[in-house]
Amino acid sequence: MRRGRFLIILPVLLVSFADLLPGFLFWPQRHLRCARAAGEAVGPITVERQISKARQEELGTTSWASWDTDTELTATWPVTYADPETVFVLEGSATVGPEGGSTVELQPGDLASFPPGQTFIWTVQSAPLRMKRGIRTQSGKIVAPLSWR
Repeated sequence: MRRGRFLIILPVLLVSFADLLPGFLFWPQRHLRCARAAGEAVGPITVERQISKARQEELGTTSWASWDTDTELTATWPVTYADPETVFVLEGSATVGPEGGSTVELQPGDLASFPPGQTFIWTVQSAPLRMKRGIRTQSGKIVAPLSWR
């Protein structure tokens, strides 16, 4: 009786494993495609270069909060993000990177996402630096917090 049960279960397991095997073997390629679609990673920062109008509309960048630098006060400043934040550069350029880490230059049309809980150093390269800023909600949508509106 045990032999019959084993023979019935064994083919089911082999078929299930065979179905999963191709996906398992090609997981790295799928993973890389997802990473490329998300943008280039520079340390903890994810950057999408020169995003299209369609991508801007998809993200709703026009509803995000506007932010302008005041280079008369300072051209370099630290920011520690409390929430996952995304910025879209409208004008000017800046370099940004984690304290003591690699930096990335952001130009008009670039979108950059920052994780919470880490300090980043911003340095204006070309003023004025104008951006749209938003935070990523738990649902994945990027919105401007009420306090920024």
